[in-house]
Amino acid sequence: MGNLNDKEENKENIVNNNQANQEIKLNEQSSNEASPDLTFKKVNVNAKNRLKKSHGFLKTILFLIMIIIVIYCIFFARNCIILTDLSNKIKILDKKVNYSYTSIAKMSEEEDTTIINYARKDNKELFEIKIGENIISMWEDIANNKRITMFPTEKIARITSKGEMGVNLPVMKELKDKSVRSLMSIASRIYSEKYEGKDCYVITIGNAQKVWIEKQTALVQKREYETYTVEYVNIKIDNNSKIDTPDLTGYVVNEE
Repeated sequence: MGNLNDKEENKENIVNNNQANQEIKLNEQSSNEASPDLTFKKVNVNAKNRLKKSHGFLKTILFLIMIIIVIYCIFFARNCIILTDLSNKIKILDKKVNYSYTSIAKMSEEEDTTIINYARKDNKELFEIKIGENIISMWEDIANNKRITMFPTEKIARITSKGEMGVNLPVMKELKDKSVRSLMSIASRIYSEKYEGKDCYVITIGNAQKVWIEKQTALVQKREYETYTVEYVNIKIDNNSKIDTPDLTGYVVNEE
């Protein structure tokens, strides 16, 4: 009897062990079958996270580009308004026929300063240029097509028939051209600054030129080029005294 019982117990143990082994195999199979799904889910989540990050980066770039475009549009519109206003004032100045001013051109320290005095009134013009000790003066009667050129140091004068000298008030004539204004609105830097007590716009055109223009009148006060500077002083409009015919006493006069 004892042996039979032992045999039955052994059989039960074998059956139980077989069932346990089968359950383990089934669990391993189910875990192996489930793992690809879990791996796919993890990969999918990582891809979504990377996509969100790239979308966020692109949104930031687009936002910065939009800000730059808006700032540039404001910059362009501001320059257009300023240059158009100056252009309108220049057109008014073009009608003036009574004015005078002095320009002072400064080159290098080794070269002499060039001083030009110019006056116009009642169809008469007077132009004097001084470079160091050398002086040349020109008087012109526009209506009668007559010009007198004088060399005071040599006491020589020459009378000729010439047209008007066409010396205008110191303005930026190029601003009257709409296409030029558009280009300058894009390429120029414009800011405000006091110059000789006057409120001015400073227009910087690359490295080639820098111009100080009085806001109220659009008259150029100063120009800076790469190699020299020109200042405009004593500008007077509509208040010049009479321009008389030059006294040629003591001059050797040549007529053409």
